[in-house]
Amino acid sequence: MNRNTYIIIAAVFGLLTFANSFYILDQRQTAIILQFGDFVSEEKQAGLKLKVPFIQDVLFFDHRIQNLTADTTEVIASDQKTMRVDAFTKYKIINALQFYKRAKDEKGFKSRLSPILDSSLRQVLGEVEFRTILSPERRNMMLKITEIVNSQAKDFGVEIVDVRIMR
Repeated sequence: MNRNTYIIIAAVFGLLTFANSFYILDQRQTAIILQFGDFVSEEKQAGLKLKVPFIQDVLFFDHRIQNLTADTTEVIASDQKTMRVDAFTKYKIINALQFYKRAKDEKGFKSRLSPILDSSLRQVLGEVEFRTILSPERRNMMLKITEIVNSQAKDFGVEIVDVRIMR
């Protein structure tokens, strides 16, 4: 190989290193920086940020309110009437590092929160009669479900904002 080939290879390597040294953090996100898989720091301020290329990885977490739609659940009310319930929850990541340690990503979190939501729906809706679920007392039941799910979801670094029954 001649001298020009070495210069081109060095220039490409330098350009890749330079490009891999920066990342952009959006104002709606929180970033955690990992170095060889270990936590280094957390960034919350938006802007152009610097990292060590090829050594540090950046993971982004959205800290806006997000939705999780649960699978249809069959619930038996206290008067032994069976109903199919579709519910959803709104949550917000409040501690990105704890969220990463417990769930790794949003897909993992959703797979772990769904059973919690299902069991709390069965617990609360199974204690009341069917007609109560359709009455104005439904709001109190939703608040109780939200409290139960929120107490269990705090371990994931999230806050449950709301739980609702769609139908």
